[in-house]
Amino acid sequence: MPTKHEERFLKLVRENDGRLRHICRVYARDIEARKDLYQEIMFQLWRSLPSFAGASSMDTWVYRVALNTALTHARRRSVHAETPLEEDHAEAAD
Repeated sequence: MPTKHEERFLKLVRENDGRLRHICRVYARDIEARKDLYQEIMFQLWRSLPSFAGASSMDTWVYRVALNTALTHARRRSVHAETPLEEDHAEAAD
């Protein structure tokens, strides 16, 4: 039997799944990156749900957590992607 926290989380995910998947499509290029991002968003929502204070609507809060997670994820991926591209470019020039 799910706890109240689990029930609340599952309801939140069901009600916002389309929005969350859209954010993943916008901020992640390939299917594996989208899966990774979706999982990271789920983790952040799960971890942050107990601290939701109700200052905004639940939908707004979910959107902000998802968007902030996506932006962080995209920044991390772009930093990691830059180094190999520069090395590959240098090798191709030789």
